[in-house]
Amino acid sequence: MESYLAQINMPEIGSLGQAKLSQAKVLVVGAGGLGCPVLQYLAAAGIGNIGVIDNDVVSNHNLARQTLYDERDIGQAKVLRAAEKLSVRYPHLSITPHFARLEEHLALSLVASYDLLIDCSDNIETRYLLDQCCSELQKPWIFAAVAGFEGMVSVFNYHKKIRFNSFFGAANFNSEMLSCAASGVLGSTCAFGASIQVSEAIKVIVGIEPVLEGKIFSFNLQQHVYRVLSLNQS
Repeated sequence: MESYLAQINMPEIGSLGQAKLSQAKVLVVGAGGLGCPVLQYLAAAGIGNIGVIDNDVVSNHNLARQTLYDERDIGQAKVLRAAEKLSVRYPHLSITPHFARLEEHLALSLVASYDLLIDCSDNIETRYLLDQCCSELQKPWIFAAVAGFEGMVSVFNYHKKIRFNSFFGAANFNSEMLSCAASGVLGSTCAFGASIQVSEAIKVIVGIEPVLEGKIFSFNLQQHVYRVLSLNQS
């Protein structure tokens, strides 16, 4: 526990909260620009059990923003390299890599194994599937999307059981609007969004209020604009 003294000294966390973090089981969906800092911050916070699912391999163009990897990792599975590196850095950590895409045939059984899900994917189809599984299994999940200097974060299916699909239905949004693939993204934007996701994850695990359920935190790092907006459920 000495490693986490700064957290334990926070009245919102304390020894009991840190124990909850050490027992938590968190699945990170995606090991890219958002996933790398999310994995690092979760492990550093003392989360005891982390799963990570991704079917991609490391490419040269990933290295500028996906800071878990280096040139020696090019061509290798992201989840395997991430798990190996985090296990060395954090011996307490139990980390399980899933070298696969989150698809219907395995999603429900995989989601059932975890207490909390963190979306670090880059496509809306994965988010719809995650939303469906978390709703069916009554699991909270934390959404983020980033592009350029901008991003947004929210929490779904927590106390109020609010669903992602209620706000981000196909009628109102297309795949490109919630993806950085077309517009590009800064590594610092990913890290900022990831830090909000992990803060919300810690709050959900420990039981700290309020969380971003029914609200969305949006940010623009170029214009220095930060907002918390209430979402009207459709």
